[in-house]
Amino acid sequence: MTIHPFRVGQTVYVRPSAFGGGAATGLYEIRAVLPEEHVMRQRRIKGLIEPYESVASEHELSEL
Repeated sequence: MTIHPFRVGQTVYVRPSAFGGGAATGLYEIRAVLPEEHVMRQRRIKGLIEPYESVASEHELSEL
C-alpha cells in the first residue's frame, strides 16, 4: 500500500517546477490523487481563487 503525504481536501501551497507549465504559484485544494503512471505522483488541484482545475506533481506541493 502506498502512503500519500497529501490527502484529498487538503489545502497546499504550489510552487511550480522550472520544467513544467502547470499551475501558477499559490494556494490550492487537492481534489484527487491521480493513478501513478509516471515516477512522480500527481494530484488534481483547484486554486482557491481560480475557477479551474489543474494537475501538479507531488514535488511541487508543500503543506501550509
